[in-house]
Amino acid sequence: MSGRIRAHAAKVIGTVATLSLLAGAPAAASAQTLYVSEHPSAPGTSCSHAGFKEIQRAIEEADVTAGTVIKVCGGTYAEQLEVTGGMSIVGKSGAKVTLPLPTKIEDSRTKCDEAIDARVSQPDRDLLSICTTGTVKLSSLTLEAKFPTECYDSLYNTMVGGHGLLEATKVTFADAGVEKGSPDGGCQGGVGIEVGVSGEEGPSSVSTPALEVGHAILTDDTIAEYQKNGITVDGDGSSAAIGKKVTIIGDGPDDQGQNGIQVSRGAVATIDDVTISDNECDIMSVCGHESASEWEEDASGLLLYLPGAATTVEKATLSANNIGVEYISGSETRPATSELTLIHDKISGGYASVQVNQGRVSMRDNKLTGGLIALDVNENEYGGGFGTPSEYAPDASSMGDYLEGTTAAIQVEPSIGALEGGLALTSDSVVGPVVNVGHPNFKISG
Repeated sequence: MSGRIRAHAAKVIGTVATLSLLAGAPAAASAQTLYVSEHPSAPGTSCSHAGFKEIQRAIEEADVTAGTVIKVCGGTYAEQLEVTGGMSIVGKSGAKVTLPLPTKIEDSRTKCDEAIDARVSQPDRDLLSICTTGTVKLSSLTLEAKFPTECYDSLYNTMVGGHGLLEATKVTFADAGVEKGSPDGGCQGGVGIEVGVSGEEGPSSVSTPALEVGHAILTDDTIAEYQKNGITVDGDGSSAAIGKKVTIIGDGPDDQGQNGIQVSRGAVATIDDVTISDNECDIMSVCGHESASEWEEDASGLLLYLPGAATTVEKATLSANNIGVEYISGSETRPATSELTLIHDKISGGYASVQVNQGRVSMRDNKLTGGLIALDVNENEYGGGFGTPSEYAPDASSMGDYLEGTTAAIQVEPSIGALEGGLALTSDSVVGPVVNVGHPNFKISG
């Protein structure tokens, strides 16, 4: 009996749908395509006869319910962009978006920007601000954000908030911050892609919802000439899938502690088949001079600073960074599972290929070569500061890794003292000294 009732109900529903169509009920909206050109003209249906001269005008006219595609025809467009709905923006013939210099750069004013501005002292300024619960797809564009010379800590090439998702493919994020060599080069602004913004600082940030949550999927993109970070994924709830074929290039020896990718304050990421290089700080008695006492100021290819539960880095190539991968846990007690997993990565140069501070890390089948120290174990107080002892040392496992260091293959820093922790080696190739002197409770096994 119950089977018959279900079948009958299905027939009734189908009949109602048929009647609705016959009565002229509206069908789903068709996709909308808008064209932008430096020289628009009627009828607005191609790059030869585009309907818009400004990208922002096309964004404002887009029907976010219809899957709008905005095609940006070849040329250079000097404007700041704000996207508050889902859409696709596709570059053609080398299209480029730049900040409208030399006029003053405006503070960004989406709801996401306003929320951030309420907490920080300096309103953020973005070339592209994405504030939407939808998906924004970018492809085949260059976004170039050279800001005026000025010490300002809230400068972003692209910012993603509002729980939105940025999908970027074959996009060049060129510049973020002031130009290299500027007197204000040491300021902490200038991020290529900011994905989310933490609502708190310090250890509570790991479990406090982000002020702005963002998500990103990046494929075959280039991020270069950033002042501080290439990519920042920040705040509990924010996430990113970075790769494949993403290339991140720092400025080389410079007066700034750059980071290729920063995953911080509760955020998580999967990083696959990326190339990160040339993040090197060089300031006398501050950074870049091969002294462990100065490492907190150094540049990193990948910095995990109080990250969320699980970040994986696989098949990445990191070279010419002060520290290849630096991991600073935000867990007050030792995590039950790894917060960082490194698999099949190639990390070379610098003076610490991988540095672990507190927390738990798993390594498998990586190749660490050419640095002063392949695997460095250091103490870092709970919450990410330096100078106050932690309650536990890092816990790490290494399986099938090639660990080569010119000074030490493995070095346990004096900061570990009597803290409890350990490193388990399984089928590794260790080329160079293993230094673990004066640390009675830190065990290296295998």
